[in-house]
Amino acid sequence: MKTFASRIFKIGINPCVNIPKKISTSFNKKGYIPVTAKINNKKFKATLVPVGGKHRLYLNMYMRKAIRKDTGDIIHISLQKDIQSRIIKTPLKLMESLRENHLLDIYKKLAPSKRKEVLKYFNSLKSPEAKERFIKRIILLIRKPSKSKAF
Repeated sequence: MKTFASRIFKIGINPCVNIPKKISTSFNKKGYIPVTAKINNKKFKATLVPVGGKHRLYLNMYMRKAIRKDTGDIIHISLQKDIQSRIIKTPLKLMESLRENHLLDIYKKLAPSKRKEVLKYFNSLKSPEAKERFIKRIILLIRKPSKSKAF
């Protein structure tokens, strides 16, 4: 585990910390790096974002509330590369419905963040009826995307 302390600052509206270059390069990877972060003794899954030869860690509201820290505060961070897959599998029922409606290829071309958003919401639904309603809604949104909708 790589450990350091850093002051939270904002880029636009986004609170973050810069990862020291020595730690950033120790991951031996450019681009986005999935990590397990321990911030002030609280564990989180996060992703280091590449910025000019090093990386940055953005701190979402959930993280900041959990550690009770915000912009200007110094935090203690330990990072470890997360080797577990973060891929959320698309449920069979959703895949079949997309395939039947000839929309599977379009769905697969959505940004990974959009697919993840769809799957997290779908998986949070409890009843089969709610899941069926959501599938119909997704099909409509993919078929007829509008500027005001998620797609």
